[in-house]
Amino acid sequence: MRMLSMLTALFLAIILTDPEIARSEPRNTIKLGTRTFDLGADVSFMREYEDFIPVSRVPRINAFMDTDPLLKFVVMLIKSNNNRRGDPTWIPDNKTQHLEAPDIAEFWGIFEYYDVRWYGSTRPSHAGTIIIMPKRDNVDFVTICGLEASELLPTTCTTVIKYPPDASLRIHVRDYARDQEVSSLSAMAERALALIYCLDVTDQLSDMPQAASEAAAVVLSPCKGFSS
Repeated sequence: MRMLSMLTALFLAIILTDPEIARSEPRNTIKLGTRTFDLGADVSFMREYEDFIPVSRVPRINAFMDTDPLLKFVVMLIKSNNNRRGDPTWIPDNKTQHLEAPDIAEFWGIFEYYDVRWYGSTRPSHAGTIIIMPKRDNVDFVTICGLEASELLPTTCTTVIKYPPDASLRIHVRDYARDQEVSSLSAMAERALALIYCLDVTDQLSDMPQAASEAAAVVLSPCKGFSS
């Protein structure tokens, strides 16, 4: 019996420490940059993605997002900027390169809270790209939308949010059917950031290789404002 226990312990140790075996096992956790995220599902299908995690492709998370008025109908992913092309420019750091659009900000009733600009130095005659940046906010984000110049209504929008625990990571939220007020962008960015914080289990993991993180086994349980 003692020998059997020793063999069992040895077998478990091999499983937990051998990287080839560990990679072959279905696991809930996946690492990007310096952070580890528990998605509450088998994420082995995501191993092919080197620089992003398609969060909203996980059925359980997508089902939760569908019940949230701020995250409904959006596609969300976490993306790493550590790639061969180098870090992309953070638009708010170079906003003077883009033409101000105070008339659009006034039209949307957000002039006091958001800096709105056309992408580029000239105003397009038809369709163009608009940039929306918060003037003051707890969340560092920028939203880029397609816009029909004649109607002044945003179409497909992508909001890019900085992730404070790792400067190389950004949260991307793509809204293909934006039907909410533009003024809700800050609330949506805060909600998206809270969701990713909820999935981040880096500080809960021990030094042992990822196996089954019991500390983060329940996704979206009472966690930073979320309820199961």
